[in-house]
Amino acid sequence: RQRDDIAAATSELQTVSAATEEVAASADQVAETAADVAERADEGTDAATAAIEDLRVVDERTEEALERVETLESEVAAIEDVTDLIQDIADETNILALNASIEAARAGEAGAGFEVVAEEVKGLAEEAREATGEIESSIRSVRAETDATVDEMVEMRERADEGIRTAEAALEAFTDLADDVSETTSGVAEIRDATDDQATSIEAVVDAVESVGDLAEETAADAGDATAVAHAQKTSLAEVAAGASTLADRTGTLDDALDAYDADGTADDDAVVLDFWHAFGGRKARLLDEFAAEFAAQTDGVAVRPASKGSYRGAFQATLAAADRGEPPAIAHLYEIGTQRALDSGAFTPVERLLDAESGRVARGGPAAASGSGVALDADDLLDPVANYYRADGVLHSMPFNASTPVLYYDRAAFERAGLDPDDPPETFDEVRRCAERLVERGATETGITFATYSWFIEQWFAEAGEPLVDADNGRGGTPAESRFDGPVGERIYRWIAEMAADGLYHDPGIEARGQAREAFQEGRAGMLIGSTSAMVDVREGASFPVGVGYFPVADERHGVVVGGGSLWVADGASPAEQRAAAAFLAWLAAPERQARWHRETGYFPVHEGAIDRLDRQGWFDENPGYRTAIDQLLDAEDAAATTGARIGPFDTVRTLAAEASVDAREHGVESAVERLADSTAVQLERYAAERDGGA
Repeated sequence: RQRDDIAAATSELQTVSAATEEVAASADQVAETAADVAERADEGTDAATAAIEDLRVVDERTEEALERVETLESEVAAIEDVTDLIQDIADETNILALNASIEAARAGEAGAGFEVVAEEVKGLAEEAREATGEIESSIRSVRAETDATVDEMVEMRERADEGIRTAEAALEAFTDLADDVSETTSGVAEIRDATDDQATSIEAVVDAVESVGDLAEETAADAGDATAVAHAQKTSLAEVAAGASTLADRTGTLDDALDAYDADGTADDDAVVLDFWHAFGGRKARLLDEFAAEFAAQTDGVAVRPASKGSYRGAFQATLAAADRGEPPAIAHLYEIGTQRALDSGAFTPVERLLDAESGRVARGGPAAASGSGVALDADDLLDPVANYYRADGVLHSMPFNASTPVLYYDRAAFERAGLDPDDPPETFDEVRRCAERLVERGATETGITFATYSWFIEQWFAEAGEPLVDADNGRGGTPAESRFDGPVGERIYRWIAEMAADGLYHDPGIEARGQAREAFQEGRAGMLIGSTSAMVDVREGASFPVGVGYFPVADERHGVVVGGGSLWVADGASPAEQRAAAAFLAWLAAPERQARWHRETGYFPVHEGAIDRLDRQGWFDENPGYRTAIDQLLDAEDAAATTGARIGPFDTVRTLAAEASVDAREHGVESAVERLADSTAVQLERYAAERDGGA
């Protein structure tokens, strides 16, 4: 039987090797797409240079730019081909992983190592599928914004008197785009080479497994090698998907670069220029550009230069890499789960220290106040549940910016059809189950509730239960070594999800498939949706029925939600003048007027208490009661370790593991799934601590 098990495992490893080669091929196609985009960027550079040499050809150059925007459709189509290929790979890999799991289960204890491989490959496939979904979303945004870009380019033709300045800014914008694409191309090439190496490694593991014979110890050792290779393959495919996503984001910002000609070239030679790297695209990025321009108009000698890095991960990795090189942006927008790594990096100055100094200058009316925005900010005026997430040892290290929490959206019309009270949404697991059963039994909707398989929701359920996610006071009192995933709270959460799915009451759209969950709700297939408050506008606008908003449902007791989103960090390597200017900009950005506008146009919470009062006086919450519900839920949160949020160094990896455990629980049982999750998390925590402290 041992030989049969080894033969089966060998077959699976050969299949994985083939899949790895397909990943390499996918990387080649991504590289080709990047080369195409680079070529377009070079053409843009040539056009801008020609405009600088001869002002009379501004009209002609604008026409050429219009043609380039139109040809963007062909570039988007190329990216769509790549996403289709990655989707196919993900589907094949998922099937292979399922087969491997079945074989590993049949093998019993001897196949335990291969089961780990199968689970990792399955997670890899789910991540790839989600990444392609995000790319497709980016493509839709590109196409939607192309029409607007055309109109704006026509208007540019009437501004010949600003042609020289515009062309110079255009040259810089296209050069930056070419650099970005060059970096993407280089990164994809590295991924391709690494994946080829992994294919070779897997073949070597296959040979080793074939030679083990009846020696169980050697089988276990080789299985461990296979696990390591599979982990490496997972990382590589994730990087391919991330590279494709970044490429789509870079391409999608071409029209934004054209829109931003004036903003790129207006800083005085003597001005303090603040590079501001962020993760946003689309209308959120444009709003940040508007804020930067308004601040510059109100401030003498300071200019803010926003630059999108395409995603949370992109902004985070680019910022830390730049800090390592000694070239950090003055201000960086980092996602909340990167907080511990940002603190450990030592690359940032606590923002509260800078804000206090700026407030003192404003109060004294000194030179900085006269040349700055003249706006002071007391950190105590920020919403406590939001600010406390970013405090360490009582000090605010970053400025809360885009904050959100999950809520329950529900179809009021479907509730009425099912005989449910649309003014009394469910608040507990049991109540959600009863409502879901009624919705399905009465034929009001196909399924009761939908939400993405998303670790953020798992974390929220831990917080609502008053249970820290990890030890060491939820990571805030020291370095955590183990999680609480395998405790009673974790078992209750994962069991509820598994049982709801088994009974046909819960529709799982996939790991981190938030867009697909929203579509299922908006199309009337699910009567309830768990989603972010930041998506409230999109949820309502996309639904043909009245949407209700309720508190995030909990298991039993309610202790409070944890904020998600991101915050703004100031580089420790910035000059004193840059740090003073950054503090002035952050204080200005956090003022009630800006925060009220930020909330209205993005859906993110206003982080200043005064902004809530301002919105209330303006009747905003009367017109939009869903936002009042969301803010009330946030302010109801207790001030405790569980609700303040966990501090985990490898948080992004832990999130992936927690999401995969939900699928594992449904396929192999809750108890074993949460035990594996806890064990895997402990390994990640130990590894991070060792790397941070210079150990392994």
